[in-house]
Amino acid sequence: MKHALRIAGFSALYLSIPGMIAWVTGSLFIFPSLGPTAYILAFDTKRTYTPSVVIGGHVCGVIGGLTGYLIAGPANLLQLSDPLSTVGLQLVAGAVIALLITAFLMVRLQVSHPPAGATTLIVSLGIMPHWLDGVTILLAVSVMFSAYRFSQRFLPAE
Repeated sequence: MKHALRIAGFSALYLSIPGMIAWVTGSLFIFPSLGPTAYILAFDTKRTYTPSVVIGGHVCGVIGGLTGYLIAGPANLLQLSDPLSTVGLQLVAGAVIALLITAFLMVRLQVSHPPAGATTLIVSLGIMPHWLDGVTILLAVSVMFSAYRFSQRFLPAE
């Protein structure tokens, strides 16, 4: 029970910081792949995650997502409504290309971070499809990772 509460609490804490920045600034500083990142960091009682893995994985996700979005053509997930539509095919192609690139880069660079697979879809599906969105994603991940490191330094290990 104590272990579950600790993980839940740290997950919420890690997500609340970029969440508060999103609220104060009105920017997309909170997005779906931060949830799994927060959980993985909160679960890391051995304190093994490094910035190169967490942030580097999301860098790969942004690069893959932007590339998939650019290759397949601009489309937005909200446009998907008709079966067998051109927009639907664009979205699928962009997502597949994005994940292919992201997975390749993460393995090749040894920065495997599964939540980055969600990041690449967020970008390639047109939810956050611009390079400035990619910068926002990486800033939010960096803020979350900083909170993780701060908690390691100043709060007792389990």
